[in-house]
Amino acid sequence: MVAEMPYADFQCMLDDPPGHRNYWSAEYLSGFPDEAVARYCDSVADMVVPSPSMHAVFPLGGVLSEPTGWPVPWRGAPWAVHPFGVWTDPADDARGRAWAHSVREAVMPWSIGAVYLNFIGDEGADRVVAGYGEENYRRLVEVKRSWDPGNLFHHNHNIDPHAA
Repeated sequence: MVAEMPYADFQCMLDDPPGHRNYWSAEYLSGFPDEAVARYCDSVADMVVPSPSMHAVFPLGGVLSEPTGWPVPWRGAPWAVHPFGVWTDPADDARGRAWAHSVREAVMPWSIGAVYLNFIGDEGADRVVAGYGEENYRRLVEVKRSWDPGNLFHHNHNIDPHAA
């Protein structure tokens, strides 16, 4: 869909529907050959349905791929997959999470190993490093050691000031 819309509407397009449970993840890909497309499409079979879940794939590149000084290591990826599981029944929690992980697993051979942190939940410290890139993460650890050595600001995708 291509349409003009207010910025505030655009910003909340992917917000969680009220009253729903959710889990999402992402993987950035070096390419999207036929085998990756087939695996990606096959993974929809395990999605919780009916639901407002999204089995999204985004073409990237263009200006987005130009290097910057920002700690974002995925800019060069030409594709991103973003399994966004949404459901209402708590009994589907494990199934919804497993589906998102299975989508990532399906396309792992084409993964660049980096991720946009706004597209993942709590997936562990390794994924936080993947979100910044190793060199950027090391620099941010030094900043965190200087400004927040007690790790007061430790929620979301934490940069651990005690990381090696």
